[in-house]
Amino acid sequence: MIFSIDMVDPEFKKAHEFKELVWTIMEDAGVPNLSDYFPMLKWLDLQGVRRRIRPAYLRLHEIFEENIEKRVEARGSGQMMKRDGDFLDVLLDYCKDEGSGFDRKTIKPIIFDLFIAGSDTSALTIEWAMAELLRKPEELNKVRQEIIQQIGTKRAVKESDMDKLPYLQAVVKETMRLHPAAPLLLPHKAQHDVQVLGFTVPKDSQVLVNAWAIGRDPKTWERPLEFLPLRFMESSLDYKGGDFEFIPFGAGRRICPGMPLAIRMVNLILASIIQPFNWKLPDGMTPEKLDMEEQFGVTLRKAIPLAERLVNHIRSQCESGSAVDIGRDAFAITLNLISNTIFSIDMVDPEFKKAHEFKELVWTIMEESGVPNLSDYFPRLDDRKTGQTIKIDRNFLDVLLDQCEVEDSGFDRKTIKPLILDLFIAGSDTSASTTEWAMAELLRNPEELNK
Repeated sequence: MIFSIDMVDPEFKKAHEFKELVWTIMEDAGVPNLSDYFPMLKWLDLQGVRRRIRPAYLRLHEIFEENIEKRVEARGSGQMMKRDGDFLDVLLDYCKDEGSGFDRKTIKPIIFDLFIAGSDTSALTIEWAMAELLRKPEELNKVRQEIIQQIGTKRAVKESDMDKLPYLQAVVKETMRLHPAAPLLLPHKAQHDVQVLGFTVPKDSQVLVNAWAIGRDPKTWERPLEFLPLRFMESSLDYKGGDFEFIPFGAGRRICPGMPLAIRMVNLILASIIQPFNWKLPDGMTPEKLDMEEQFGVTLRKAIPLAERLVNHIRSQCESGSAVDIGRDAFAITLNLISNTIFSIDMVDPEFKKAHEFKELVWTIMEESGVPNLSDYFPRLDDRKTGQTIKIDRNFLDVLLDQCEVEDSGFDRKTIKPLILDLFIAGSDTSASTTEWAMAELLRNPEELNK
């Protein structure tokens, strides 16, 4: 639609890279950011959101620039006998109009917004719809029978078929009610002081609308937590912004401009994957066991795959008949959580070349620091020079490096390393030891472990 090419088609050389870039931005964009609520802290980038997202932004802009440059060259050389007539051509035409406000620099953010806003949200809605349908096979059967009766199986579903599939549309609406792709919509800002239900919203306040809670309000919806597409077959409620009890795309002048495209894409893709296949859950899995837990953007998002990695490691150890060192394994996971907070990498991941060395170094320090030391009780016996203790609230590498650049801050490359060391030493072994002791006590008391 934009470039007249498949960005993630296997023939597109940067397919994998492009997908990873989009996912990186979507994941970090969903993380609650302290800087949004305390603007004075913005320059610190305390959670490292800007540091992680910036490379992905820059690389995406490079990819867009490559495609724009190719199109400009083709248009200028006369090689294009036939115009593609896509969105890029329209934007480039506007760039030629004096006073239009469009140029090579300003059209890239527009293209960027289209990719980011449209890809992940639509994919999530389709995924949730399939999950809900697999959890309720009778609903999945209703949708498939509707498609087969109206279209058959001899040809693919087309966009023009959507009006013949009201139950499919009801399924999509019910999915968006229970699982809106943007649960808090996009942040809004009050342009002036305003009274809402007796509360004063000061000018310039950031306003978040909880569309997720609105869609589950028991005062509006009967059996609000159940997936019941039939409710939309018997109701005139729609997502176009006129019914405030159902606003997955927002409402008013700030309603999502991509709503028409999103609805067409979701309906068409969902129908296309249901039509040719008889879907069912894997053998041994019942609908009740299907994981339907929702995950909003949180700062420790990587804790889930890290925990899964720990479980998988323990499982493989058990299968091989090897003893499981819970303390050491928990220690590795804790280190990774801390290192992700500071460096955005897994310090003890096998791909990190110094993984084993790093673990051994920390363990050595922890073991030696636990040994009673005469110098602690007789300070005169200790001839080591003590450095000034610096107290800071948050120990992120970028924050520390920023402070190093501030004159008279007291920070430099030499002084920040002890701070980072303290984070690793104090945080990793304590958590790992607690986990190890808990497992030891539970193994000593099988009835408590069973509970």
